Amino acid sequence: MGYFFAVTALTSMIMVVVHDRVPSMETYPPLPDIFLDNVPHIPWAFAMCELAGVLLFVIWVGILVFHRHRFILLRRQFSLFGSVFLLRCVTMLITSLSVPGKHLECRGRQPGDAWQKLQQAFQIWQ
Repeated sequence: MGYFFAVTALTSMIMVVVHDRVPSMETYPPLPDIFLDNVPHIPWAFAMCELAGVLLFVIWVGILVFHRHRFILLRRQFSLFGSVFLLRCVTMLITSLSVPGKHLECRGRQPGDAWQKLQQAFQIWQ
């Protein structure tokens, strides 16, 4: 579990660093998406996605409640989550993509010192 929390702290710091490297939306527009450009917008799709996530979480909690070796399952869960977040750190750091859509307002901040970046990372980590 310590591995998971250390990796989430590292991920929040990487998010602060990557946010300052976001390219300008005027120079680099959002990347085209073949699938989403050809499918009409479905307003209730995001709500159904959230509902599916909640349902999977309820099933996982049910498994944990009734399983004999629930702590082994939790240990594996935190190990997998930590590894996925660590890989996410690497991909965020080495790939500078444009903002995903025009609906998001994302721009670089004024350069700050290391202490301000640590405070921002801690705020994300909370």
